[in-house]
Amino acid sequence: MHRVINLISNTIKYSGEATIIAFETETVGNEYEVIAKDSGIGIPETEQKHLFEPSCRAHNKGTIPGTALGLNIVARYIK
Repeated sequence: MHRVINLISNTIKYSGEATIIAFETETVGNEYEVIAKDSGIGIPETEQKHLFEPSCRAHNKGTIPGTALGLNIVARYIK
């Protein structure tokens, strides 16, 4: 449950106000998939390879506060 909450929190944080956020879920046996779709600031393609590394934040984050641990925590929960 923590990984889903963290994913939702990150999606909301970086999407801004009046932004549509959509979540899709699918369960197959003991596995499930969560897809978050938004029109937020995004992550530059050159930085996407570092998505799950601790303390790595995209340069376009502006003044949005954070610890740079959100997606790393999600990845750890999944493992």
